[in-house]
This record gives sequence, structure tokens and C-alpha cells, in this order.
Amino acid sequence: MEPVALRFDARDYLRVFLKRKWFITVIAIAAMLLGGVYGVLAPKQYRASALILVREQPKGVFWITGSNPRPDDTVEVALETQAAIATSIDTAERTAKRLHSREGVARLNAEPTDIVGSLHATVMPPDRIRIEASHINKDRAIAYAGETAVTFCETSGDIRRSDESRARAFLEQQLEKTRDDILELARHANQFAGVTGFLSPVSSIEKLQDVLNGYRNQLAVAEGEGAAAERDLTAIRQQMDTAQPFYKQSLPTVNPTVDGLRKELASNEIALTELRARYTEDHPAITDAKARISQIQDEIKAQPAYVEMPTVMASTALDQLRTRLQDAQSRLATAQGRVAVLRGTVARAEAQLAYVASRQFQLTQYQDAMELAKATEKRMVEDLQTKRLSEAMKQGNAIIIDHPVDATVTGAPVGRSLLFGGVLGLFAGLVLALALEMLDDTIRTPEDLTRETQVAFLGLVPMLDTGTPELITIAAPKSPPAEAYRTLRSNINFSLIDEPAKTFLVTSAGAGEGKSVTAANLAVVFAQSGQSVILVDADLRRATQHKFFSREATRGVTNVLVGDMPVEDALQDTDVDGLRLLASGPLPPNPAELLDSRRMTDLIKRLADMADTVIFDSPPAVVVSDAAIISSKIDRTILVAETGQVTRSAFAEMVRLIQHARGRILGGILNKQRLSSGDYYYYYYYYDYASDRPGPRESAPSR
Repeated sequence: MEPVALRFDARDYLRVFLKRKWFITVIAIAAMLLGGVYGVLAPKQYRASALILVREQPKGVFWITGSNPRPDDTVEVALETQAAIATSIDTAERTAKRLHSREGVARLNAEPTDIVGSLHATVMPPDRIRIEASHINKDRAIAYAGETAVTFCETSGDIRRSDESRARAFLEQQLEKTRDDILELARHANQFAGVTGFLSPVSSIEKLQDVLNGYRNQLAVAEGEGAAAERDLTAIRQQMDTAQPFYKQSLPTVNPTVDGLRKELASNEIALTELRARYTEDHPAITDAKARISQIQDEIKAQPAYVEMPTVMASTALDQLRTRLQDAQSRLATAQGRVAVLRGTVARAEAQLAYVASRQFQLTQYQDAMELAKATEKRMVEDLQTKRLSEAMKQGNAIIIDHPVDATVTGAPVGRSLLFGGVLGLFAGLVLALALEMLDDTIRTPEDLTRETQVAFLGLVPMLDTGTPELITIAAPKSPPAEAYRTLRSNINFSLIDEPAKTFLVTSAGAGEGKSVTAANLAVVFAQSGQSVILVDADLRRATQHKFFSREATRGVTNVLVGDMPVEDALQDTDVDGLRLLASGPLPPNPAELLDSRRMTDLIKRLADMADTVIFDSPPAVVVSDAAIISSKIDRTILVAETGQVTRSAFAEMVRLIQHARGRILGGILNKQRLSSGDYYYYYYYYDYASDRPGPRESAPSR
């Protein structure tokens, strides 16, 4: 089933905005009021400014940075970048320290974040930057602008010296590390003899080689002894394989098959006792249990009581071979132990030999590394002196040409705040209205009901007023809801012109959507059209129909299904001519099993023969499986969806469950439609036109 494409044009946007017009209006008015309040109550802001000149660096000047002179390679920083530096948190931290270090009453304790929030830098080409500070305190605005300008000029010089400073700091760090490396290499070279335990690595290598050769010879002898023990062990095992160590003897024993059948017989007899406590003797479950017990008894009689079981006995012919086998295994274990010990000794000797060779190579490395480190130290000392001279010669290029001496008052007018707040609130209201509409996954219109499932739309029923009787078709036959049920009756008849049907199931996805009220009112309007109608309360979990018609629920569907009474005795007449009610009867513990039984199928056929139309009320289809079970036995299924309550995914799941059970869906009803909805002005007219309006009375809750 292909989903229907969603069409959303300008009219749909207009419908959403009109539907939520009060929501949008409230948000717009609230934002406008907040803007006005802010404009009235907002404290005054003072603004002070300082003007800085950023001088261009002279060309053709040379810095002495090495043995050969080279031109100034300092990168010029753009004015926009310098403006960002002036309003950065690092500059604000330095400004806060300067304000704190002032003397007397000029001293200020300021947070760097407060300074950053008040600053604004404006680039004035070709070579000026204006630094402005806004604050509710006039003195702080002047102090922030002035001290930030001073700090920026200092920072400008630091930036020009930053490359040389970083290079100098790096060289100092590397020089210190190189000197530490020289001392460490000298210590390792001087302590080499004490750490290794020998004076001459060459003589130690020759001694270790002689010891290693001796261990290898002993290992070869031990491996030969182990191989000989393994050959003897293999020969003894081959002799043991050809010997005959066992003989057989048969003994009678109890038949295990008979023992298992007796246990199964006892289990089935216990199950039969439990079934007799729940059902009569002619129940199919009891009949099956008796047949199984009889079958097991016949199988026990057909089996012999005892059977002959062969027994194997051991002889003593292999005792001598076992003794020889144990001796060979002992010799093999001894040889393997020697081999393992000698292999470990050889490995340790080889490791010691490799260690001495590596230490000899390491001594040479120490000497070469010391020479290289001393040459590197000399070159670093020369470069460090050059960098220190270059750093001292570089200066900043920013100077203050206009200090802040006063601050002006700034602030937005109240009218502008009101206008801005209103426009912003209107925009926010429109966006939120669209967001709420898109997030709303509930079924509200016939298009929502049919879009993804392609279920035919049969009609809609307006929401009843509080206290209105459930049977509105009887209490107020000229009211809009009653007329809606008669329209549903006509639409159902039109849908059945080509394929007539007599039995109908009314269900919904969840509880509280009004399926029971819909089933009862449909039964009334069908009976009012002159048909013979039977309303069946198949909700064996939470029966309701007997409350609508003020009838008893002690006899009904369950009494007929268990065989307590015929269907003619269970039917009850109602106050509506041509309408009879088959209540639920006593609620059973296993409603799904009863509804899926053969007797339920026979009951449906019997009711179809007794009336022109039979309407069944069932539990919610998504909550329990009762509705899906009944739908496979009914001619057509009618789905009820409450407006704004059931989601499209839940409705689609209900359709899938019923179709999976091979139920035939006639269509869907949109229930509890609010009369104030802008898409349904017809009900306004009809509700005013109808003179008979329903009055409140005591009733059962809508389900």
C-alpha cells in the first residue's frame, strides 16, 4: 500500500495560523510588553571612547639578527585583527590588573568578563582604531576605555617582540636540556665498569662463549635420552593394543522404556484431574486427555518387563606391560626435565652474551653523543645572544591620540523596544505554531486518517457536550451528533452497494476513543431505519453496552459460548424498536480463547440469520488481540479514531493488525471532532438550526 503524498501549500499555512491565532497573539503581545518594560526599566548606559593611532612600519630598516644583515621580517597585523586583540579576554585580564594596581580612590576591582562585555572596537581606516566602553557606571566606562587603550599599546609592542621572545625562550630551554644531557652521558660513561661488573667487555665475551658451548653439548645429550625413552614408550603401547583385556557377560535388567511410559502415564492422569475441575466430561480437552492415557497404557502392555543387558569384565593380562610402561614414562619425564632446565640455562647464557655485546656498543655511543652535544651547546649559546639583541631592539607601533575624559548617555527609546519586541514575538509565535503543528502526530482531519493507510473515510462525529447522554440518537435525534450518525449509516450503506454485508465490528486503536458509544448509536440509527438489528457486546474485558441501555450483564455472549443457555434466551429487548442487545455476560479469565473458538464462529452465523444487521463492540485493537481475532470472522470492520488523541502510527498499527488477521476494513470514523474547528463550519450552522438540543443526564463514561 503506497502512502498518499502530503500536500502542504499556502492555504495550509493559513489554516495553521488561524487555528493557533490566539497562541500567536499572546506570544506577540507578551514579547512586545517585555520589550516595553525593558525599554522603561533598563538602566542608563554610559559610553566612553579612546582613539589609537597604529603607525605603519618604516621600510628599508635592517635588524642585526646574525652574522649577515637581513631586512625586517616582522609580519604587519591588519587593523581588524588588532581591533579583535583590543577586545579579547587576555587584554581584559591585563586591564583588570592595571585598574587594581591604581592608587587611592582611582583603584577599581573589575572582572575581565565585565570589561570584555562592555568593550567595542571600531576600525577607522587607514590607521586608527576607536575603543568604546559602555557601562551603567560612568566612571567605570571611562576607566575601561582608557586603561584598555593603554594595555593595547603595551600588547602591540609585545606582539612585535613575540616571535623573538618565543625563539629566545625555546633556545634557553633547549640549551638547558642539552647541558643536562652532557652531564648524564658523562655519568654513564664513568660508571660503565661499576654497573656491568667487568673491566674489559672483550674478555668477558670470550668466557661467556665457552660456557654457552658447554651447556649446548649437555642439552644435546639430554635430548637424545628423551628420544630413546619415547621410542620405548611407543613400542610398549603397541604391544598393549594387541592384547585382549576384556570378556562379556549378559544380565537381565528392568526395561527403561516401560519405566518412562509409566512416568508419562502419571503426568497425564494428573493433568486429567485438573481439566475435570474446569470442564465437563464432553469437553474436547478432557476427551483428548483420556485418549492419550489409554494409548500409553496400551504401549506399556506391549513392552516386555525385563531385557538382557551385556556387561564387560576386565582381565589381568596387561599387568607386566603396564609396569614397563610406567618405567618408560618415568625415564621420559626425567629426560624432559633435564632438557627444560638446560634450555633455560642456554637462553640465559645467550642473553648475557648479547647484553655484554650491547654494552660495548653503548660505550661507543656515549662517547659520540657527548661530542655532538658539546658542539650543539656552543652553537645554541651563539644563537641565544643574537635573539636577545634582536628582541631588545623591537618596539610597538600603537600610540593613544585621544584619551577618554567624559562619557555620554546611550539607550534605546521605549517605542523602538515595543516595536522590536512585537515583531520578534510575532515571528516567534508563527514559528512555534508551525513547529507545534509539525510535531503533532495525532489524527485531526480526514486526510490524516487516510494518508498512510488509504482507509476509506466514512464520516465524522462532533464531540458531545459535558453531561450529554451517550445515546444521543435517542435523547436528541435532531442534534448535530445524531445527524452525524445518520450520515454514517448512509455512507456505510453506500459502501456496501456492490458487496453487501450483515455483520460489522467496531473497534479503535486505544481506550477512550468512543468506539462503544459509536457502536451503540450506529445500532440505534440502523434500527430506526426499519432494520432488525442486534448489538453484541464482544468486549469481554470491560463491558459497557448494558449500561447504555440500562440492561443486565449477567447473561450474554459468555453464557452462549460455554453452553449455559441458547442465544434466544440471552438476547434482551431494548427501548428502540427492532434493536436487541446481546450483553457480554460474566467476564471470563480467557476472553481471547473464547472469541477464537468454533462456538464463536457458530454464534456469529446464528446472529446473522436472526437479524438484518449485527454490530459487534470489541476491545481496543492495539491493546489486546480480541479485535483482530473477531475481525477475521466478521464481514466488515469499522475503525474509530478520536480527533487529536490517537497518533497516525497507532492507527496504522491497528490497520496492520486487522489486515494481518485477514479482516476486511470498511472504513474509518473521525470521532469527537470539536465544533470550534475552523474546517467544520457546517456544524455551527446545523447546531444553531436544530431546535432539539440534548440535556445532561447520568451516564457511563465514554469508551
